[in-house]
Amino acid sequence: MYGWRNRVGLIVPSSNTTMESEFWELVPEGVTTHTSRIRLVEVTPKAL
Repeated sequence: MYGWRNRVGLIVPSSNTTMESEFWELVPEGVTTHTSRIRLVEVTPKAL
């Protein structure tokens, strides 16, 4: 069964291109990741 052990939610800025694929590699069998992106117009400390 898909995600029978647990599910992990991840919200990342739209400029982040690595976090999602890294999470897929880290989770153990039976755990699924569900990702959503937040639109980020500019990458600055204030915007983050």
